[in-house]
Amino acid sequence: MTGEIVAPQRALTLTFRVGADTKRDLVTSLLHFAQQIERDELGTGTFGGPGAGGSYELVTIDKPHEEYFRELHAYLDARRAAQEAASGERSRD
Repeated sequence: MTGEIVAPQRALTLTFRVGADTKRDLVTSLLHFAQQIERDELGTGTFGGPGAGGSYELVTIDKPHEEYFRELHAYLDARRAAQEAASGERSRD
C-alpha cells in the first residue's frame, strides 16, 4: 500500500491547549469550555486571564455516527495490511 493512511475524524474535534497556575484554574477553564460547547458558543480563538490561558479550535463536520465507524474499520484494516506488508518486506531482507 502506498501513501499515508489517515485516521477518520468524528463529527466534532476539539483542539485545546491550556496553561494554568493551579489545578483549580485548569478545572475552571475546562468547565467554562464545556459550557460554551454545550451552548454552541465555541469556534476558534484564544483566551487568557489571571490564572489560565490558551488556544482552542472546535471543528464540526456533518458526519453520522455510523459513517465514522465505517471509516474507522476501513482505516484499521488498511493499517493492519500496511503493517503486515512491512513486516513481510523486512523478513525477506
